[in-house]
Amino acid sequence: MMGIDLPVLYDARAAMGRRNAAAAVLSMLEKMGTIRSPGAYLRRLAQKARMGQFSPTPMINALLQTPQLTISCDPDD
Repeated sequence: MMGIDLPVLYDARAAMGRRNAAAAVLSMLEKMGTIRSPGAYLRRLAQKARMGQFSPTPMINALLQTPQLTISCDPDD
């Protein structure tokens, strides 16, 4: 559906860990309109992770700066 094959996802999970891979995919999902090839993009992020050059923090911070995105930590919301 997103254009990411399972082997690419498994490779990303192995390279960056489950949580970081999930954060990367979630961030990509939110920016789907601007990413032409999600599989290639994730593959490149996995390469960077193997070289120690990847952190999901900038991706998450960019999402937090998106005006239409509302994140609540309150379970009653």
